Amino acid sequence: MQVSGKKVRLAIVGVGNCASSLVQGLEYYKDAPEDEQVPGLMHVTLGGYHIRDVEVVAAFDVAEGKVGRDLADAIQAPPNNTIRFAEVLKTGVTVERGPTLDGLGKYLSQIVTESEQPVADVAGILRRSGAEVLVSYPGRFRECYRVVCGPGAGDRLRPGQLHSILHRLARCLAPPV
Repeated sequence: MQVSGKKVRLAIVGVGNCASSLVQGLEYYKDAPEDEQVPGLMHVTLGGYHIRDVEVVAAFDVAEGKVGRDLADAIQAPPNNTIRFAEVLKTGVTVERGPTLDGLGKYLSQIVTESEQPVADVAGILRRSGAEVLVSYPGRFRECYRVVCGPGAGDRLRPGQLHSILHRLARCLAPPV
């Protein structure tokens, strides 16, 4: 089953090595044949969506070398060191300054200079971009949930409630009625 003309609009929090692999993978596999086994992929098409149907519409980071740059450039910026396996052309997505939340950490703070840009309106950017899925590579779903949905949101959430969090995020991101 092919979903005609529909895109999955993806936002990324944390433009590190995992995000680099994701963005490069979207480019690398965009023309993968649906009727063949493709090394590196379990499924070329899932739920009627082909890999080329995933579109990155927003990205956030705190690193000086990534904020304000096109996503294609930011995924290659230090300290990222993922092997370049696909050439990603300019995406038109500018990496916005996200909130630092709980800091950079003991070791990362030694190699990353935090951006002095003001923190962007994350919830507003997500709404305007039409983001449907939010991938948080720092792994701090509860904090991301609070940034998008407001203070106190997610206080009762327990680890392992990702489905619930994503469902609630989708409701928070829905355009106001």
